[in-house]
Amino acid sequence: MPSSSPVLCLAVAAAVVLALPLAAGAASPATTARIQSEHSYAGFSLTQLQSVSRETLQILQDLFDVWTARPSSSSEGLWDADVFGPEHDVFAFARTHGHLKAHVLHGDVAGDLKKERVRLQHASVAYNDWFLDYHNTDDIVFFYQNASTVYPRFVTFVPSIGTTWEGRDIPVVHVTSPNGVENKKQVWLEANIHARGMFLFLSACTILDDSVH
Repeated sequence: MPSSSPVLCLAVAAAVVLALPLAAGAASPATTARIQSEHSYAGFSLTQLQSVSRETLQILQDLFDVWTARPSSSSEGLWDADVFGPEHDVFAFARTHGHLKAHVLHGDVAGDLKKERVRLQHASVAYNDWFLDYHNTDDIVFFYQNASTVYPRFVTFVPSIGTTWEGRDIPVVHVTSPNGVENKKQVWLEANIHARGMFLFLSACTILDDSVH
């Protein structure tokens, strides 16, 4: 790091994220990181439920990931909702809540993810394996912890500066050069504050990885 390097702070708050590929150096945090747990999307699909009441929509949002909810095109005062979750569970919900009409918009999510992984692996053997997989909160936090272990002179990991609405800790990574002038400029990057803000984690992770090289 040059002596005039600014301070860089990274914050991550969300639960499940998607990591896409990028080229990484052999000594990067990702190189030594070990995946702590895996999330499987076997049986998941994107399903549309039609003519849902407002009360049922609220229950649906508590149980599943509702991607969109819009006024029904066929029933005034009701809603059509696109729901991401285990297909069997979503259809069971539809049957037990007024026999809602259910239509699969996109099935076999796990199969599509597997195909994408294969495509990315064939695209470039230089991609680091860690960036070719999908990670949950524990994996991401471990990535940042590991960065502070591999680069203790540059990286400081703060386990929590507070909690999310659902009670998850919000970790922060502080990145700076131990040398340099006083009163450095500071840059604050905030990633994954929304459940489906998948690419923001990749941005923060990439900037961290690049900053220590």
